[in-house]
Amino acid sequence: MASKPVEHRWHVTSKGEVLETYRLQAGQPMRYVGYETVRTVELEELVALSVAAGRLMRRASAVMILLLVAGAAAIAGIIVGFFAMPATGASEEQSTTVGIAALILLLVVVFSMVLFSRVFGHRTKRHHEKAGLVPGSEHRVEELNALAMIDEPGTKSSDPD
Repeated sequence: MASKPVEHRWHVTSKGEVLETYRLQAGQPMRYVGYETVRTVELEELVALSVAAGRLMRRASAVMILLLVAGAAAIAGIIVGFFAMPATGASEEQSTTVGIAALILLLVVVFSMVLFSRVFGHRTKRHHEKAGLVPGSEHRVEELNALAMIDEPGTKSSDPD
């Protein structure tokens, strides 16, 4: 599961440049990420983006955990159906039914993970577009350049999360 940054801020310069700063753990260096924009972006939109992204990540984590549990159950069912049940003398019909049902469940889980990752990517892209950012345009900004951008007159910064 992705961890929430211990320090996170958005910055919009007077030139309209967008910069995100964050630190994942105390003691780690600050990371600086720049974004291309399609229009003038307001700081409130970026804060709303962070809130929406947090909600989406929590939902995605819950669904992925559910799918992993279902996948583990399917693998256990395959082992029980095709190996354990025949070894204990269960009828061939019962063991085959359990094994095939577990195999079908595993296939459903795998296809669901692929589908879910695409939906998650699409929703993330949509949130970025709604905030005025070009999806996939994030790029690392050197610390000196980032600090200069933040210190420019007219730069607006969000409160730390």
